[in-house]
Formats: sequence, C-alpha cells, structure tokens
Amino acid sequence: MCVPVLARNASAVDVALYEVRVREAQLADATLHRRRDRVIDPVVNDTAAALRLVFRAEEKRVLELLSMVKIHKVAEQGAGDWNVDRTTVYDPETLALLLAAGISVTAYEAILEQTYLAVFPGAMRATVSDVAWEIGRRPAWVIGAPRFSGVATWMRDRSIQFSRTWAPGITETTNKMIRNQLIQGMRAGEGTDQLAQRIRNVYAESAKTVKGNVPGLAIQDRAELIARTESSRGYGAARIESGIKLGLSEKEWVLSGTPYSYVDVCMENANMGRIPVSELFVSGDQAEPAHPNCLCGTRLIVPEGWELPEGLMAA
Repeated sequence: MCVPVLARNASAVDVALYEVRVREAQLADATLHRRRDRVIDPVVNDTAAALRLVFRAEEKRVLELLSMVKIHKVAEQGAGDWNVDRTTVYDPETLALLLAAGISVTAYEAILEQTYLAVFPGAMRATVSDVAWEIGRRPAWVIGAPRFSGVATWMRDRSIQFSRTWAPGITETTNKMIRNQLIQGMRAGEGTDQLAQRIRNVYAESAKTVKGNVPGLAIQDRAELIARTESSRGYGAARIESGIKLGLSEKEWVLSGTPYSYVDVCMENANMGRIPVSELFVSGDQAEPAHPNCLCGTRLIVPEGWELPEGLMAA
C-alpha cells in the first residue's frame, strides 16, 4: 500500500481525502492478493503433491544405499585386549558411494518447470485485470489470455531457466542434511540401524530451507513451502513481463499483511517505494518472492490517463 504522507497541519478536507486514498489503497492491495491467490493456490496443491512423492522415493533410495554399507567392529588402535570397547568402522568403498550419491535434481526440474508453466498464463491475465482495475475497467476474470507477442517462447524459455536455477537448491539442502546426520552418527559410533533412523528423521522433519528464513518443517510442510515459493516466483516473473509488454515503467512492493511480510527484506523492498519496472529490489529480486513462503506481491504503476491497448485480450 502506497499513499501520500499526511502533513501535520492538514485541513479537515485533506484528512478526509487522505482516508479515502488509504481505503482505496487497501482495496487495491486486497484485490491484487486475491487475484494472485486465485492463480497460485491450485498450482501449489498440485506441486506439493508431486514433491511429496519425490521425497518419499528419495528416502527409500537413500535407505537402500545405507543398507549396502558394510560395518564391522574393531578394538581401539593400540588396545590388545578384545574385551575393550569396540569402535564402529565403515567400509570406505560403500561409505563413499553413499556420501557421494546425491539426490538427482532431474525430478525437481521437471516438477518446477510444469509449475511455472501452469502459473504464467493466469499471472498474465491477473496482471491485466489489476491494471484494468486501476483505470476503472473490470474485464471478466474468465476472459482469455493477453495477446502478447512472443509470450509462448518467453514462457518456455523462462520455465526451463527457472527450473534449472532453483531446483538444485532443493537437492542441495536435502543432501547437506543427510551428510551432516551421517557424519554425526559415525562420530558417535552408531550402526546402520541408528543411521537409518537419522535418515528417516531428515525426511520427517526437514531442516532449514535454502535461504534460512524458515525453521524446521515436517516433510509435508516443506513440500508446500517449496511449491508456494516457486509458484510465487513464476507469478512475479510473468507479472513483470506483462508490465513490460504493456509499456508500464514503474512498480512497487506490496506487503501481504501476514507475519511473513514483516521480515526485514520485505520491509526494505516496500520502503523503496516506486522503482523502474526492470530494476531489482533491495532483496536482489525483480519481483516476489523475496524469501521462502513470501506472500507479498508487486504492483505495476499505471500512469494517469493510460489506457489498455485495443485488442489486447483474446476471447
């Protein structure tokens, strides 16, 4: 929400006009987020379900690899009495196989690519609806996608680019958690049964996400967090592309009003006010999300007197 600052010596008329602007801005923010959720929510559900299946398949694969690791007990070095405590030693070849066997990123790339492709068209429709709302026109939600030139190619290329950029972070997080748990267990002299339980715990209670803004989550929550974050990323990218194709030149960050929007980076983005549409916010992002589970949005600034191009919407 962006409204002018009210002067201390403002007249009653100025105060009344200010209150009207505040209400209008609040309504605009609510409309923006409502359209955004309408596009994102169905995609989040589908993506989260697909991610959970991959997580379960991963867990099974890692446990199978762990079952192949050979261990044996030996006395501590220099101790000749076989009654002394034994220490667990892992066969170096099978252990190396487990530690080096990173989770494949291919499945995640495929899921995220479909996520972005599912979000892009709805995001572009919602963007045009938001812009139309700003100038007092309200095209029906069911109206077809905007007739932007080159949009099919843009969607294909951007979905591939985003999936290759962001999917590795999912596997990197999981692999790091697995390695850390295995190393801790080995140092404690644990056997494969105990290590297997550590692996199950990794998938049952996933640790921090890539950017570290969200505490430990159950696997179902982690799947939804990734799904919502990446759906939001696709939505924001399509929104900015739509603004560029519409010829709009400015944008601003709109806080969601949820606890997630009051992290420092979102507040800093909002405090930038209006910036050029192609410029990055303080967070380093061109649009939402600024962090995992970010529910904020980006508003395109419509100049006074601006009109939607004729023939923009396809029936």
